[in-house]
Amino acid sequence: MALVSGVATNQTEKLASADGRILENTQIKVEIAENGTLAITDKTTQETVTDLLVFENVGDIANEYIFMKPKNDQAILSNDVVADLKVVENHADKAVVKVTHVLEIPVSADELLDIEQQMVIGFTGRKAGRSKETAPLTIETFVTVHKDSKKVDFETRLNNQMKDHRLRVLFPTALQVETHEADSIYEIVERPNQVSPSWENPTNPQHQHAFANLHDATRGVTVGNFGLNEYEIVDDTIAVTLLRCVRELGDWGYFPTPEAQCLGEHTFNYSVELHGTPETRYETYKHAYTAQVPFTVA
Repeated sequence: MALVSGVATNQTEKLASADGRILENTQIKVEIAENGTLAITDKTTQETVTDLLVFENVGDIANEYIFMKPKNDQAILSNDVVADLKVVENHADKAVVKVTHVLEIPVSADELLDIEQQMVIGFTGRKAGRSKETAPLTIETFVTVHKDSKKVDFETRLNNQMKDHRLRVLFPTALQVETHEADSIYEIVERPNQVSPSWENPTNPQHQHAFANLHDATRGVTVGNFGLNEYEIVDDTIAVTLLRCVRELGDWGYFPTPEAQCLGEHTFNYSVELHGTPETRYETYKHAYTAQVPFTVA
């Protein structure tokens, strides 16, 4: 025990439960489910958002410019497996819990993709699928909660040895709105969630800098990132691309780019923060901007 202004404080108070299932401070309560998804409660608004932090893996048979998954490809989702939890750090100022998922992922596209690319068949006309051979992809995510902060930070690490695929992290918000905001070049831009009928690209990925946000008249969710510039709004979900692994440049002719398979070790940093009424979203934007600048120690 210690005395602060004559009031006794407990210096041994910790932010995480012993099993790592709950992280809690004065602002938020984070509950980690068996499948590794998060339910976050904002103590100011008493709103809870569930099923956050889902990893989605699909095939990618297009190129560096455009994504396209094989026809009839079913997404492999981390919320379909049991996650392993380990408390890494736990004290009154900060708690870190490691959440580990192991996903069985096809090792590459099937042999047909090689043939179609060498024949310069456009990606919209390709019939390649994913290999029937699979291998485990281990995804380790460090979930961090700081004292008195509403922002939950994530650091995801993995060793990618699979080819021709895309890995995203999903943050469902349960917000049914028509537009969203994202940090763009010299502005915070408002974009429609739905594409126009003339849009021919099978998906609608967009560019971001520090964050993307969905909100309505009463609450919202901001997903921040460090260097993860591609995102997409899918229904009520903010989807952030971690990896796109492809084998060709695209656009004109066939130019193999084996380094674009992104093989090897990767570390990704991002965050999520809940807020209340629209005017309070700007605080979450400031927090996402702050995360772009490392601490300087003097």
